[in-house]
Amino acid sequence: WQLETDIGSYTRDSQPGTRIETSVFTNPTLKYGVSDRIDLQLNWAPQLQVKTTDRATGARSSLSGGGDIYLRMKARFYESDTASVALLPFVKAPTARTGLGND
Repeated sequence: WQLETDIGSYTRDSQPGTRIETSVFTNPTLKYGVSDRIDLQLNWAPQLQVKTTDRATGARSSLSGGGDIYLRMKARFYESDTASVALLPFVKAPTARTGLGND
């Protein structure tokens, strides 16, 4: 078993009419090694916040809550001292509120 996580992250996307700021507070991935070449992974952001600003009117909105849950499997096909090749398919469970996850 292995646990990897971010402490936090912040992105800001400024478009001509809208600015979107996204804050993620931890983003843990729990990994289980099935073999030397295959990992099963579970990823979920338990707390995120999205702030949207209409740049023309100044109107603001804010949403917060947990993110979507991802189940992934990483299969490594090739590894050397200089390169590694893997496939990482995933399935997403849309568990986030509308506006926080991918609709």
